[in-house]
Amino acid sequence: MTLIQAILLGGCYWAWVNEIGSSVNHAIFGLPATACLWYGLILGDVPTALYCGATIMPLYLGYVAAGGIVPTDRTAAGLIPTAAVICYGMDINVALALAIPVGILFSQLHTLRRIIGSWYIRRAEKIIQKDCDGKKLYLNGILLPSLVKIVICWLPMTLICYFALQSVSELMDQIPEWLNGGLSAVGCVLPSLGMGLLLNSMGDKKFLPFFFTGFFLVQYMAIDNIALLLIALFLAWFYMTVTKGRQNVSAAKEETEDVSPTTEKITPILTKRDIIGAYWRWMAFNEVPSSYERHMGYGILMSFYPCLKKLYKGRPEELKEACMRHLSYFNTEQFWGAGVPGIALALEEQKALGAPITGEMIESVKAGLMGPFAGLGDSINWVTLRPMWLMFFLPYIAEGHVWAAVAPMVIEIAVTNIEGLTLFPMGYRLGIDAANKLLSSGLFNTFFKFVGVLGMFMVGGLSAGLVKVSIPISYVAQGGEQTVQTLLDSIIPGLPALAVIMFVYIFLEKKGKKRVNLCTLWLVLGALVLGCLGIIA
Repeated sequence: MTLIQAILLGGCYWAWVNEIGSSVNHAIFGLPATACLWYGLILGDVPTALYCGATIMPLYLGYVAAGGIVPTDRTAAGLIPTAAVICYGMDINVALALAIPVGILFSQLHTLRRIIGSWYIRRAEKIIQKDCDGKKLYLNGILLPSLVKIVICWLPMTLICYFALQSVSELMDQIPEWLNGGLSAVGCVLPSLGMGLLLNSMGDKKFLPFFFTGFFLVQYMAIDNIALLLIALFLAWFYMTVTKGRQNVSAAKEETEDVSPTTEKITPILTKRDIIGAYWRWMAFNEVPSSYERHMGYGILMSFYPCLKKLYKGRPEELKEACMRHLSYFNTEQFWGAGVPGIALALEEQKALGAPITGEMIESVKAGLMGPFAGLGDSINWVTLRPMWLMFFLPYIAEGHVWAAVAPMVIEIAVTNIEGLTLFPMGYRLGIDAANKLLSSGLFNTFFKFVGVLGMFMVGGLSAGLVKVSIPISYVAQGGEQTVQTLLDSIIPGLPALAVIMFVYIFLEKKGKKRVNLCTLWLVLGALVLGCLGIIA
């Protein structure tokens, strides 16, 4: 690997950690399946990079950084093993086993960057109290964090890629054959972690039969992904029809149509252009200066600042109060949760126009709504929709098709921004009453049921192709030597893979998702021992 290549790889990692432009950044650099396209272009071997990304991705399909917690760094876990495979010939199964400690190690950098984030907050408070200069606020909230992350993220990744990868690869080459078999078994088993975690996160237990249906349908009939998707859509539609889901949708529609905007009696100051601009600033900067102390609070301020300046023109003290108000703690899912900043901006405008709204009321609205909308967005986008379209394209990515790596990027950017561009202005127009009614209506319950059935069936079918665990122990039968796996396949195909997935699911169901690292440890140790003994492969 050349120094230039190492620097470019470090730059890819920095782009992910810096998080300018949430939807674009996450789609392009935040997932092994898509980010590996750029690693392949940098290292000159796109097909191998795509195969590595598709192999590593199933491990992380079920991870959601809820509450800003980063349990593992998927990007680092994809970057370093892929570079080791391409540049130094590391076996992909060994590289997959390497992804676990790499991801956990680099997750500590996210802890460090959010600790440092309190420094940006202190500086922002001083800027607001002094002269509330917008240029200084943006430089402090965008440029300064970006420079800090060059030091704590770009530089370490570059140094590791350039100086340490060869040593790691040479160390792996010295592994004895029996241990290599154990590491390969770990690589085969680990994708089940993502599947089990995803299954644990995605919905009601009553939808589990759809998971098993999808799994065994693929095992017995070997249908392709497009056919699987069509069957899933039909089953979800049929389920909603049988359970009279259409009536719920109609009732929810009637309920939401009766909602009256809270701002219709007040002549607005902000234009449509102001609102859309606030959304794009929210999307671009919500995580850049994040900290444990305020999380997305600084992002809200940078989203609102031009609007606040317009609302409080000629009223500097009120502008300072508003800026401090929106520098407070805030944390939600960026796109479904975009409705909450929209609501807060509408209330801020009414306050500026003289309505009897206090600053405490605005902060209470943000605090009260950010949790429900976060749960809504995480459940729909990151637990259900993204894993489904990623799993759909993974087989094609593994075959080296560039279009298959680009497609999830385009879909994610389009879907998330359609959501945000719909919900941010909707929140502004409708205000707090409409948001509460919408959340309590039957519309979202109906939608959850539909995506629950669809998601469970698709996870079952796609996991049948992504998790490959076999029992190669041989024995002598009447027809000659056979393996245990051949016998199992003649009875119920895919049983070992299903057993591992269900182990993860049951473990997390009983112990809780916070014990995912313990589950990973048991999975790795069990697979390593059984693989070294030649029991599984």
